[in-house]
Amino acid sequence: MQKGLMRILMVFILTAVVAIDVHAFRCGNEIVTAGDSEAVVLLRCGPPTYKKAVKTETRGTTGGGYYRGHYYGGQYSEETVVVEEWYYNCGENDFIYILTFKAGVLEKETSAGYGSGASDCKGRR
Repeated sequence: MQKGLMRILMVFILTAVVAIDVHAFRCGNEIVTAGDSEAVVLLRCGPPTYKKAVKTETRGTTGGGYYRGHYYGGQYSEETVVVEEWYYNCGENDFIYILTFKAGVLEKETSAGYGSGASDCKGRR
């Protein structure tokens, strides 16, 4: 009984460890994940094959808060943030990866079909 339980536990742990790297982008020996800044991605992966600004978003915030049913203090402010996509062509045996940045922070990584030619995903150059 103990051996069966230990096997199940090991399978669960290995599955959890593999799942952690699912949303990571590997370029050479480096890995970048959501939450990394544009500077970190540029340092680890080098310049992208292609870069484009997708849109701008305006987001607002208010300070202050509520106390006993009443709003107090605070000031409304807005900021405009840029959403950018960086494309990395990882070559004919891999994919083209799109890294989406919002306000300079990596939000997600997706793929856009197969790459072509030499890989641009070799890390820093």
